[in-house]
Amino acid sequence: MKKTLTLLLAALFFCMQSGMAQQNKEHPNLWMFSVDLGAALPGGKLAERFGAFGKVGPSLLYRFRNNLYIGLSTSYLFNSNVKEDTLLQSIMTPDGRIIGNDGLLYLPELQMQGWQISFRMGKLFESRSKPGSGMLTMLGAGFLQHRIRYYLSESGTVPQISGEYLKGYDRLSNGFALSEYLGYHYLSSNHLVNFNIGLEMSQALTRNRRGYDYAGNTIDQALRLDMLFAFKASWILPFYKRPEVRFPNEPSLR
Repeated sequence: MKKTLTLLLAALFFCMQSGMAQQNKEHPNLWMFSVDLGAALPGGKLAERFGAFGKVGPSLLYRFRNNLYIGLSTSYLFNSNVKEDTLLQSIMTPDGRIIGNDGLLYLPELQMQGWQISFRMGKLFESRSKPGSGMLTMLGAGFLQHRIRYYLSESGTVPQISGEYLKGYDRLSNGFALSEYLGYHYLSSNHLVNFNIGLEMSQALTRNRRGYDYAGNTIDQALRLDMLFAFKASWILPFYKRPEVRFPNEPSLR
């Protein structure tokens, strides 16, 4: 993990040095909307609870004339690989099922459910051969939340994991998060093909936000270090200003 962080920081430093040596042409200010897709590996305490997971969500970016960027990024986190899969043992039958209020046996599926929001700012180090494109570095600060979701494929109600009782088993955790992004940013000259592709790391200090943990019969308020390493690809929709059209001999308005 430390080796990966060192390599990413080294690459970031190299890109910054390369970008500073360039005389970038100024571009018009530009709003950009994107849809982000990613595959992430958990680290820290997050790896003890979940396996690899997906990320999807919208982002909004604004480019200034000097290639500085600011933006807001949101992601929904999901998977079906939950490592803490023994939380319901005390309320299960010997064959691993739960008795519903209709007397039938149900087998809940465990899923990861979470989201991340980040306010970001960064710099585009423009390519000499492709104006408006190049290496994009971003730093962000925001919020990370995740929990264990119990899903019943069959119709029915299991009161032991419904309503207020569910809060004793879902291990809802959230807290402040930092993120770092390094990737390639591409805007085509014909405005049709625009994308980002790169790597993102996040570190979050989270706590269990439930009052009581039924599985452990404890109150869990320990501070967690949750980390994630994601490969992200984004499709971008830029909002260019329509060029002013002037007709011959058209008088100018003062």
